[in-house]
Amino acid sequence: MIQQGVKHLHYIYQMTKNLITEQGTSDPFEICENLKIRVRFCSDFHKLCGMIAYVLEKPVLLLNSNMNDQRLYETCAHELGHYLLHSDIVKTGHLEEFEIYNMNDKTEYQANIFAAHLLIDEKDMLNLLQEGKDVFETAMCLKINPILLNIKMTDMNRMGYQFPTSWEGTRLF
Repeated sequence: MIQQGVKHLHYIYQMTKNLITEQGTSDPFEICENLKIRVRFCSDFHKLCGMIAYVLEKPVLLLNSNMNDQRLYETCAHELGHYLLHSDIVKTGHLEEFEIYNMNDKTEYQANIFAAHLLIDEKDMLNLLQEGKDVFETAMCLKINPILLNIKMTDMNRMGYQFPTSWEGTRLF
């Protein structure tokens, strides 16, 4: 059972890499445009970060326009992950995000892994880490949330990398 889960996570990694190659970009907004997913910004979402749904049989990604650019990209990538990985759920309802990095649900975890692989270039990440930057400095340089970087590093550890999981006695991921 665990091996099957790891295999599925590797599938997410490979699917994301193939998507970047096919689309010629890792920008989730450009990919949405190319896949004919309408992206709309809403100012009255309050605590809702974003959601993906079908409206008149067409995919629509709604984002809270009150978020900063970094959060918009991360939420867009996360929702794109739901669209590509969980179309069966999206077609019969919708997936709402109040907390992007919720790891208590399998679909949320998978969408986070997708977003991490889409938004974080491995070569850039590895170069920064080899320069001696820690996880937080690397995340700042890459302009991404440290949680997303931890998700990517954890997934890469499953694929054979050996990133340290603690720093000065504090667990990183």
